[in-house]
Amino acid sequence: MIARHFLKCPGCDTIFVARIGIDTADNTQFYLFCPVCKLPITGQMNGDKLENYNIKFECDTMQEKDLPEEPHVITINPFVPSCYDADSLDIFGSFPTNTLFLLLGESKILNFLEDHGLGRKTKQELWPSTRMLFEYFLESNWPMFEKTAINRLGKVLEVKSIDESIRQRTVIAYYAVSLAATNIIGDLLINTDYMFARFDRKYFAAVRKTEYITFLREKSDEIKELEKRMFNIINQFISKYEVWSMGRLSKYVGDEKALALDSLTLFRNEFMLVRDLYQQGFETSCRCLWILMATQNSVKRNDPNDFGDVHPSAIPERMHSSSIAQFNRLSNAHKIAYVSAVPGWEVMSKLLDNQRRNAIGHAAAEHNLRDGRIYSDKDIQGITYLSFLGEVFGIFEALSTLMRIILPVRLIISPDFKIN
Repeated sequence: MIARHFLKCPGCDTIFVARIGIDTADNTQFYLFCPVCKLPITGQMNGDKLENYNIKFECDTMQEKDLPEEPHVITINPFVPSCYDADSLDIFGSFPTNTLFLLLGESKILNFLEDHGLGRKTKQELWPSTRMLFEYFLESNWPMFEKTAINRLGKVLEVKSIDESIRQRTVIAYYAVSLAATNIIGDLLINTDYMFARFDRKYFAAVRKTEYITFLREKSDEIKELEKRMFNIINQFISKYEVWSMGRLSKYVGDEKALALDSLTLFRNEFMLVRDLYQQGFETSCRCLWILMATQNSVKRNDPNDFGDVHPSAIPERMHSSSIAQFNRLSNAHKIAYVSAVPGWEVMSKLLDNQRRNAIGHAAAEHNLRDGRIYSDKDIQGITYLSFLGEVFGIFEALSTLMRIILPVRLIISPDFKIN
């Protein structure tokens, strides 16, 4: 939906028309420019229905009668990339649905809208009960865990009763989180299903080795702490889904439409919030990578700590790992290099782009509202804000996949674990 507002620039006093796209908003921070002096003007919107919708501007709002005879018209949309200079519905980037149709085509737009809608519904309806369930799991509050699983999530999880085994409770808790995360990510996974399948096969080979089980049980406290960290950051991501959800668009747009997408701007003013999510998600993901390498080492050399004689070329010889403890002291870039060197796990270097992390995480990184790009000392060319949201979406996919990987090792440290 497009709403027309009549605004007065606090700088040059120009009164102009702002065509603003509105959608379900949760304290959404946005911005626009004065069409004459180009002064950035920020705003905030909130609400999910017209009757309770609230939109505020950091400038004076006027009446239509106050407009000059030929007013300037600008178009922004905090929810769909738009063309700032669009003054009619005929221009690319002026109307949300038409913009998405031109970017995605008839075959993709329905899938995109369906995935986007399911993600929003999951955040609003499924996640509150899922979060509650996992909180009870972490606190070992089994009466409330069982009540939540059966009464709130029974139909979704297909759970009618729960026995006293820690194994079943663990599987139910993790399955609930995985289901919510999968709903949010949608259909266009970047080969993480294949990566997990490769890990799964390696895990079932490693779990038959006593050294692997002993090693993981010795790291029981670390695994439980990692479990909490992972859940907390996934909760933060899902709770703030609306601020990074449009990162999904970059996964749908083909190379032939990439330039068209870059010509548009997503007028969001939430860089600091999204950057914090990105950094925390990146760091937490890297904390999990030792599980992958311990499993790989156990399969290849019967010892979780044995990295062998062949190491990734990107890692200097003095930093070659000879144990998981040493691996965990490496930089994130080197951890990712080790994992990505394993066939089938290369996708982690795409989802966890260390160069991008260093550029975005740099103190000098900033979102330039005038051109909608993010710059830093390490990336003077910058990237569009929408492209950055695509990176954030990728971090969430990495977190979701690694949460699935924590589950089997978490089962090993359960008191009722048995090898079938």
